[in-house]
Amino acid sequence: VLADLQSAIKSLLPAQIDLAIHADESPIYAEVDREGLEKVLFQLVVNARDAMPNGGRLTIDVKTIEVPVKSARTTQVGAAVPQVEITISDTGTGMNLDTQAHMFEPLFSTKEMNIGLGLTAVFRIVKQHGGRLGVESRPGQGTVVRVSFPAASVPDGQEDSLPKSMLARGGETIL
Repeated sequence: VLADLQSAIKSLLPAQIDLAIHADESPIYAEVDREGLEKVLFQLVVNARDAMPNGGRLTIDVKTIEVPVKSARTTQVGAAVPQVEITISDTGTGMNLDTQAHMFEPLFSTKEMNIGLGLTAVFRIVKQHGGRLGVESRPGQGTVVRVSFPAASVPDGQEDSLPKSMLARGGETIL
């Protein structure tokens, strides 16, 4: 998904913002729907862009991590569960602790022309998919947002593909 969105993400950024995307060479699969993941990525990129009005650096890292289990519902306590972690960091203005305390609340915004629902949607999507969200920020030092989703396994490294008969050909009608 990130590879598909790379040019769209670049088009959202002005020339004075450098973009760096780092991911493993092998595919990484997460238990999240594509549309939800796209919304999360675009919203976090737009927020990072807006925090760097004079330019800066935006970095997106994707990797698989092992997270220790703290609850014994389905897995032994102390075991590690694979997660896909997406880290979006910027060199922008950063946020104070008061702003961070309210950033996911509906209708909260630090921008005059904003409704304040973008990060609320990000929070909802992440939680609906069993993910975690963490933010580290200090005024003048930029922001790091870490989003993690449960890793999905693909049997024998094979991705399920749609039969050719189900692929869109451009002549379909949507009701």
